Formats: sequence, C-alpha cells, structure tokens
Amino acid sequence: MDKEEYIKKWLAHELSEEEKQAFEQSPDFAALKKLDNHLATFKAPEFNFKEGLKDLKIRLKDKKRSKVVPLSPQRVGMRIAAGFILLLISSYLLIRFIGVKEFSTETAQNISFYLPDSSYVQLNAKSDIAYNSVLWGYNRSIQLNGEAFFKVQKGEKFEVHSKNGKVTVLGTEFNVAQREGYFEVTCYEGTVSVTSQGKTDTLKAGNRYRIINDQILLSRKMLSKKPNWLSNESTFESIPLQMVLNELSRQYPIQLNSKQVDTQVLYTGGFTHKNLEDALKTICQPFDYQYKIRGQVVTIYRAK
Repeated sequence: MDKEEYIKKWLAHELSEEEKQAFEQSPDFAALKKLDNHLATFKAPEFNFKEGLKDLKIRLKDKKRSKVVPLSPQRVGMRIAAGFILLLISSYLLIRFIGVKEFSTETAQNISFYLPDSSYVQLNAKSDIAYNSVLWGYNRSIQLNGEAFFKVQKGEKFEVHSKNGKVTVLGTEFNVAQREGYFEVTCYEGTVSVTSQGKTDTLKAGNRYRIINDQILLSRKMLSKKPNWLSNESTFESIPLQMVLNELSRQYPIQLNSKQVDTQVLYTGGFTHKNLEDALKTICQPFDYQYKIRGQVVTIYRAK
C-alpha cells in the first residue's frame, strides 16, 4: 500500500490493527498527528478589509513591473509539496467536520430516525448521537452518550462508540445504555461484540452485558424482545437505587431530593413514564420509603 492510500485509510479509520501499528511507526504518522494538534488550536488571523483594499490600490498604481525570476527545480518541488500539504489539510478538514450529523433529546423526550443505510435508531431521554454522513458508506460508526436502541441493516461492520466501550455488529437489533457509572449492552437479534476494559465479549440474542461501577456482569438468560423503555417503562434488575432515581429524573422534569434515604440499596422493578405518582410508588414501596411532591421538587424520605 502506498503512502497516499495509508493516509486516506487512516483519515477514514479503515486501517486494520496490523496496518495501524505499522503506520503509527512511520514519519508520516508523526507529521499528521502534529498537524492534527496544530489544527485543534489554529486560529485564523484577523483581516482588515479597508487596509487591504488601500494597499491593493497603491500596488495597482505602481507601473513598475517586477522581473520574472525562473524557479529552480528545488523551489518547484517545494511548491508542489506545499500544494499537496494544503490539499491534505483541506481533505482532512472535510472528512473530519463536513457531514457530521447530531441528534439529541431532552428530559422526558425520545426520538427515532433512520441512518443513511436505512438502519433504525430510537434515542432515549437525555441522550446524544453523532455520526459522519460523508463517510457512512464505508465507515458505519456512531458516537453515543446516553441510551439508544438500534435495528441495523446488514452490511459492513457497524460500530457504536461510548466512553465505556465499543459495540460492533454486522446487522442486528440491540440496545446500548451509557450513563454515569453504568454501561449496558443488550442483544435482541443476531450477534453483538462488546469491547471494554481491554476485553471483548460476544453476545447472542437474549444476552446482556453490564458494567456497574467498573464491575463487569454478563447475563445469558433470555430477556424481552425489545427494551421496555420503547413502551414508556423503565425496568431494572439489581441496580443501585441512585441509578434508578437518575433515570426517573431523565423521564420526568423534576428535581429530586433523596438525601434522607440509602440510594446504594439494590432495586429490582420498574416505573412508568406516563404518571409520576405511579412511578414514585413503585420505586418507594419496596423500601418503605415515602415521597412528597411540591411543584417540580420531589423529596424521598424514610417513613417514621
């Protein structure tokens, strides 16, 4: 593979691990990384249009012509190299910034949409997704912060990246939830590969992968055919109560005060997204907790 092809594949994140390791040892990689760092902090200088126009008029009035100086082969080569670098920078900026699509949801909101290959995505409350539509044809890659359900069309590999791990599939149905202290991948159809903490696990339909406070938990039992939040209900199994309350705050526009109760106790159950009173009852009753609602402020406390 020639140098230009390596650079193109690196920009498109298409290098294999072996190719990537080889390329990272080359001088070209070091130069590109330096270019990337400079671009991140680059700021175009300010241009004074009036002063520039004034200077141009003075130059046009000057009837003296400059002598034509032939360029040496070395200077010609330098100009060609400079042109190539400019083209590389332009291509880099185009690939990195042009065509980026972003979707986000607010509290108590979820949305659905289709990706360029007709793969289906439904985004849960307080979640964000971003992908590059220009590269989508040969790099199906998504950045997720929050929770989403995917129904992926068959084709080249499809990747979901989050700060907790990477999910890789070819064509399947699965759900990814990435929240503070919590990461969960559930496979509903086909096969899913999950890479996190330097380890890769394969999930088949009905399998679930979890990380709770850095502890990996795998479940092989059969689950429902779709995540319950698609039907306006959140369900949990042996989850710290604090994480349940965090999800409650995403589904309802409330301010929670739970300082008077133990929020690390494990909760198994669920709550509806359609009625706050019913949701609080199902959360509090197993622990004999009480609650009160004043406007948008909800306080959970121990019964006396």
